Amino acid sequence: MKLSILNCEIKDKGSYLVALKYGAQEFLEEIVVVEGVVPYIEYSKNLQEILHKDVGEAKNMNRTMFKIYRDETVEFPVDIGKF
Repeated sequence: MKLSILNCEIKDKGSYLVALKYGAQEFLEEIVVVEGVVPYIEYSKNLQEILHKDVGEAKNMNRTMFKIYRDETVEFPVDIGKF
């Protein structure tokens, strides 16, 4: 199945409400970019289970979220990958 980001809304700097589509299912996900020693992204358990089926696609999701975090232009929808 394909995972795509349909839209992203900023809640606070570093906190985002992301509309995702996975196969035929659409859902909202709160994603947080955390500034630690190395910046990292926190996902819900549900999204972790989808992303961790393929490490390459998890990296693709992280790259997209870091672009959004840095206020870079992102065209929606964004195809993350097939799982």
